[in-house]
Amino acid sequence: MRAWIKKSFSAEADNALIERLEEYGKKTGTCNVTVEMIPNANFGEKYSVAVESGEVPDVAYMTLYLLRQYYDANLLLDTEDLLSEIESSGHKLSTQAKAAATFDGKAYAIPYYLSSTAVLYRKDYLKAAGWDRAPETWEELRQCAKDVTEKVPNVYGIGFTYGKCPDTENASRSALFSMGGHIFDEDGNVSITAPETLEALQWICDLYLVDKSVPPTAVSWDDAGNNKAFLSGQVAMIMNAASLTMELQKPENAELAENVGVANMPSGPTDTKVCSGPQCLSLFKMAKNIDLAKEIIKYNMDYDWYKSWVEEMRYGVQPAYEDIRFDDPYILPYIHANDNLVWQGYPGPYTGLAAKTWSAFELSNFFQSVLVDKVSV
Repeated sequence: MRAWIKKSFSAEADNALIERLEEYGKKTGTCNVTVEMIPNANFGEKYSVAVESGEVPDVAYMTLYLLRQYYDANLLLDTEDLLSEIESSGHKLSTQAKAAATFDGKAYAIPYYLSSTAVLYRKDYLKAAGWDRAPETWEELRQCAKDVTEKVPNVYGIGFTYGKCPDTENASRSALFSMGGHIFDEDGNVSITAPETLEALQWICDLYLVDKSVPPTAVSWDDAGNNKAFLSGQVAMIMNAASLTMELQKPENAELAENVGVANMPSGPTDTKVCSGPQCLSLFKMAKNIDLAKEIIKYNMDYDWYKSWVEEMRYGVQPAYEDIRFDDPYILPYIHANDNLVWQGYPGPYTGLAAKTWSAFELSNFFQSVLVDKVSV
């Protein structure tokens, strides 16, 4: 039995998960479970080789775009029955996550955990710029970033990522969708010329071009770029997954943690939209041990064990079960974001084209054209 799982930012949580999965084989005597913890950036290549050779894992970790890709290739089993069995405990998994993993009326993955986005800010920098709270709307965020850039020496207001990476794709969609823009219409057709879409894209570019509130190097940042800029004190605010809050729990970062606030993602004219995606467990049709894989996933999603495991992970991810909540100021903004999640195809369905647009970094390419090559919006 082989399980491929995403390597997290917590060695303790990863080790607990490995122990749990291996325990199933030892406890039942039915199999030996081998768990491979894989960095997120390596999954695309790993799966391509595995599918080509037919040597796919029995338990397969999936991000949303990979899930759609392999569903479109007709390589995945539906997980409707498995989902029902897991929820028969009376504890329901995230409604939004289940919807994201449902294609043509059937679920093709079990939501494993959620990983959303919040605003992290340096309290001292905002205070020096005249702000005693975090910005609550996108317009306030822009003004706050301008104020910090103008009033705090050698500090930029916002670490908005424009490089070719997932952070750019998600953060820009969150801003775009919250401001009323879209890339696809409600039927899933490409739609990028609406005035509100063009205005929102210009707004995002102007943080860099007009306000100059973003470091010049942000055009080449990868996912770690904004983290490094924030931790080094180069920027006052970033939008980031909870991985950074886990970094701030380390003893060596205790002083900095006291100076960092975590706030809800900004709202647009009517509400907040946060583009992110659930992390899932799926089953390939060609897997060699499908029945055992289902049993292992059920064992792993046992509510009592899962609750204790996700407690260890609480500063890095959010629970897939709806009734597990953490009353912690570092975590609550991420829970708020999960309550406002939308997917890459918003306001339409999550189509294969929407997945490809995201995975090909098409918005990142757009920002490169405008910010580097000086093409007009």
